[in-house]
Amino acid sequence: MSRTSKIGAFLRYASEHIAHRTSQYGSRYVLCAPRTASNFRSSVRAQRGFLLIESVAAIFIIGVTIAIYAAALRSFAVSRGAGNEETALRIAERKIESLRVLGYAALPSSGSFTDAQLSTLSSSATGTITISDLNAKTKQVAVAVSWMGISATSTVSLTTLIVNAGGL
Repeated sequence: MSRTSKIGAFLRYASEHIAHRTSQYGSRYVLCAPRTASNFRSSVRAQRGFLLIESVAAIFIIGVTIAIYAAALRSFAVSRGAGNEETALRIAERKIESLRVLGYAALPSSGSFTDAQLSTLSSSATGTITISDLNAKTKQVAVAVSWMGISATSTVSLTTLIVNAGGL
């Protein structure tokens, strides 16, 4: 073995066993315990295995977090939709009751109506009244409230019959 190859081998050995450490007081060199080839290979294998387990655990945690977040968003959308349906139902019930109070003779013609709570559903929410003659003394009244939901138009409709209670 030549002199330059011995120096190169010594420098490789020294670079493997002397670690450079920096602290708040400055740089210093620390001599590490020598590693044999088998110790070095086993420590590398242990580090690789740890990184694989760590990666799988991190992916699992991220996946669970995304699943919980998606479920929470779905739950929020469903509860909001149910709240909108309840509001629309209250609007339609109020309108039906006000038409019943008017009576057979004072029923308005078919068309749209307004309510203060329509704007809480969406800016494009509408209320519609449809009145049709069922027979000579009975009218069918349908009230529909429509609004733009999350992905489609939603509608709540109620129907009632109003009878002419006049004498013979």
